[in-house]
Amino acid sequence: MTKCVVVIDVQSGFKSLCDDGYIYKMNMALKEYVGRGYSFLYTIDKHEDSCDFRYTQEYKQYGLHCICDEDLIPLLDMCAKQPDSAIYKDSFTSLYLPSMLTSYEEIVIFGIASEVCVVCNALNLRACFPELPMYVREDLCRGFTQEGHDSAMNVMRACSIDVVNPVN
Repeated sequence: MTKCVVVIDVQSGFKSLCDDGYIYKMNMALKEYVGRGYSFLYTIDKHEDSCDFRYTQEYKQYGLHCICDEDLIPLLDMCAKQPDSAIYKDSFTSLYLPSMLTSYEEIVIFGIASEVCVVCNALNLRACFPELPMYVREDLCRGFTQEGHDSAMNVMRACSIDVVNPVN
């Protein structure tokens, strides 16, 4: 069975949502998955400081973010060492991501901004692959607020995505 881990926006632009213990936990989890034969991909939130971006709904809500090279550095060791596994996206959801996952039989998702990018990408993947086993690691996701994180997890559960919280 081919399996893939998708890491959402674990990058320096969102470092304020990650302490060192959380990054360590994500690093260890990704290494464990890869050691068990999973492939991995990761997204990087990247915006251009342009007039076009300043008129988007995302800019209106979140302001200018993730625009320069120092905001785009992957925080996980394995991601940083495999730049070819990166999928750059300029909005909450990567419309390209599903095309990269057509041959997989299981997907595990974790990352940053539970209530925005994680939930949007998970729901997009669920819509593209309605019968595929799909898991979100709640313990490896972070949101801007606990309430937002919890709400996102509940939405994913309601959409037949298995939200799991393994004991490590």
